Order: sequence, then C-alpha cells, then structure tokens
Amino acid sequence: MDLSIRRIGVVAALAALCLLGASGIASAQTSVTVGQAFTVSANHDGVGTTSYQVAVTGPQPYTATLPVSALTGGTISFAIPARSTVGSYTVTVSAIGPGGTGSSGPVGFTVVAALAVPPTRPAGVRIIIQ
Repeated sequence: MDLSIRRIGVVAALAALCLLGASGIASAQTSVTVGQAFTVSANHDGVGTTSYQVAVTGPQPYTATLPVSALTGGTISFAIPARSTVGSYTVTVSAIGPGGTGSSGPVGFTVVAALAVPPTRPAGVRIIIQ
C-alpha cells in the first residue's frame, strides 16, 4: 500500500500554475491574488486510502477532508476559499488509510495584493494645447 502523493498543483482562475516536477516536490513558487479562490489537485491511485486531507498553512490557515470517493481519474481536487490575508502559504495534501498517512510534501505559494485598476478617462473632457 503506497500512500505517497505523486503530484500536487495549485490552480487559480484563468491560469494554470504548474508547481511540480515529476517527483511531486514543488519546483517553483507561484502567486494567488488576495480574494481569489483556487484549487489544489493531487494525483493518487486511491489504493488503501479512505480519505484525503489538504492543509494550507500561513497567515490564514485552512484544512479540509474529502472521502476517497471524491477521487476522479486518479486526481483529488480541493476548492480552497479565497485568502483575504497577504503572505506566504504552504499546501500539503495527505492520503489517509487504515495503515497510516502519506503526504505530498509542501508546495509553497504567495498571496499577493490585487493590482490597482488604472483610472478611466473621464467622458466629455477635452485637452487643448496652445
């Protein structure tokens, strides 16, 4: 029974953020915008597993557990609520079975402040240069 997680990734809306090498260890750090929900997915075969747990550590921690029945095509995905606090976070996914727990190893990401929206040009304003 192998409870090791093979791959883990963080996906933010509209952009897939590849974090993994083949070993399942983070190969890069990525950013998620404050107030943006994201998904954490991990690959696993489900053998000898009863549930999966995701743990987000950092300024605003979060944990969730899903049953093995949520495994689809060898992938387990957790919808993570938006973080409202800027800072460095780490995600770990664990496969839990009767014989113990296997984990993915941590994947780091940073929650960054949202980009300021540039001001819009006011309507009806003319600039005259003399």
